[in-house]
Amino acid sequence: ILRAYWGSITQIVKIQPLKLVNRYLGPEVAFYFAWLGYFVCMSIPLALLGILTFTYSLLTLETPEDQRIKDVCENSRFLCPNCISYNHCNFTNLQDSCYYSKLNYVFDNQVTTLFAFVTILWAIVFIVYWKKHEEKLKTEWNLFYTAVDHSTRSGFVRNLKQWKIQTVVRDGEPGIPFVWKFSVRIISILALLALVKTISSIEMNSK
Repeated sequence: ILRAYWGSITQIVKIQPLKLVNRYLGPEVAFYFAWLGYFVCMSIPLALLGILTFTYSLLTLETPEDQRIKDVCENSRFLCPNCISYNHCNFTNLQDSCYYSKLNYVFDNQVTTLFAFVTILWAIVFIVYWKKHEEKLKTEWNLFYTAVDHSTRSGFVRNLKQWKIQTVVRDGEPGIPFVWKFSVRIISILALLALVKTISSIEMNSK
């Protein structure tokens, strides 16, 4: 039945028979294809919006809102050379970067920034509605009372022993204390901020 109503290429535009998939292959496989189908359907509006955004960028390429493209393409100045050696030191015309400035405009303009914001909102909406759809499928397939595997990964326990971290036991499972996790997160955030600061300083010095 699945081969006729699901595995055929002619059924690509039809809704997946998730009940049959659950009956034949189990809930794990059925939930995977349920998520995949839901993701594809939800991605269609975002994909169309992305095509419109890309089309707008191409149509406004000759009259861009960004003045920097004109500053690059209509400028006859020369850039300081990047000398490979003392005998090979050529000046670069600023207009040589015109193609790359236009290419950068296609993927980085005001509309693409708005598209990125819409993508974030789309991701939030997708997660919320997928959770609702997931609960609906669990109710239909009677999966609320299945046993849950609470086994602890052996690699996690082995690392705890190797690092000699003081562990706490909650509900019969070893875990890392809150103070240790909080300290690691603070150090990670500070390291990330330091990296961003270093990159910003390098860019400012290069300008």
